[in-house]
Amino acid sequence: MLGENIYSKLDLGILEYNEEKKEGFLVCSHKHVGTIKAILTLVSYLRDKQIIIHPLGISGTVKTLNRKFLNR
Repeated sequence: MLGENIYSKLDLGILEYNEEKKEGFLVCSHKHVGTIKAILTLVSYLRDKQIIIHPLGISGTVKTLNRKFLNR
């Protein structure tokens, strides 16, 4: 119950994901960026497969995200 309560405050979502490249973008409340970064470092398995999540950077807006990381 506590986990779901905290999760609901993060406003976490997937903005874009490329299955071939295994790359994607997460969106969250600006108030909880530090929490999301900490959570991502703790994830080591997904569906019984070992994974490593490597954040490339942080952006305040989708427009800046596109410019900085997608060269759009």
